[in-house]
Amino acid sequence: MAELSVFHFPEPFCFNLPVIVTEKRIFIVDTYMGPMSIKKILDYCNNLKRKIYAVNTHSHFDHIWGNSAFKDCDIIAHSKCLELINSEGEKTLKEMSENHPEMVKEKIEIIPPNLIFDSELIFQDRDSIVKIKYLPGHSVDSSVIMIMPDNILLAGDMVEDPFPLLQGTHIDVYIKNLKYLDEMNFSRVIPSHGKRQDRFLIKDNIYYLEGLKEMVFELIKKGEDPTEENISLKSLIKSAAKKFYIDEHKNNIRKVMENSEGKIKLL
Repeated sequence: MAELSVFHFPEPFCFNLPVIVTEKRIFIVDTYMGPMSIKKILDYCNNLKRKIYAVNTHSHFDHIWGNSAFKDCDIIAHSKCLELINSEGEKTLKEMSENHPEMVKEKIEIIPPNLIFDSELIFQDRDSIVKIKYLPGHSVDSSVIMIMPDNILLAGDMVEDPFPLLQGTHIDVYIKNLKYLDEMNFSRVIPSHGKRQDRFLIKDNIYYLEGLKEMVFELIKKGEDPTEENISLKSLIKSAAKKFYIDEHKNNIRKVMENSEGKIKLL
């Protein structure tokens, strides 16, 4: 059986960083905000004397800025993730350095992944399987990791507490892929962001997206402008949300409206 440890960083993003240890390998799932930010994780892994892999679940900065700590290792990612790191990585770093210097706490070197897959990548040891699968939702380049036979999902940003963020993929695609994950009945679901790690978080993410889509659709049909005032966040999630998520709810409404410029299909 694989051994799973989850390192938690409360600030600034309530970030969970899983480390999978199998008979022969170590998988570090996302590399966070830079090599110094994950030093204790690197020390832990180096002491285990196994082949180390880093996995980028997608190309967003808080998941890839530590890649330079793995120059001598394989860094795994989907081909779209590689494409976006190459096209957007340096630009995002420059923008963050100028607009949010408090986020850039060390010298960051953008290092692209070097072990690339298109659909899924499977690693099998004697008593465990680690499957890395492309599954767009949060972003067009999102991937998730499944640990078998434990039936644990490491969701990246595909699943989020308290609700998912639409940052590139059509909402219908996101809902479809969340339902695919929900049908797998995982024993545990670990998102990159948030405190919850239970499998019902997937259902709550689906409930949020389906409710959001329905409300936007109904308001547009009535000729009304969908806003955070007439699409209440409290009606879509179970817990209170911090300011970051209140702002992201507004962005999700905008994204669904962009999706509806064609015709939203009712699920």
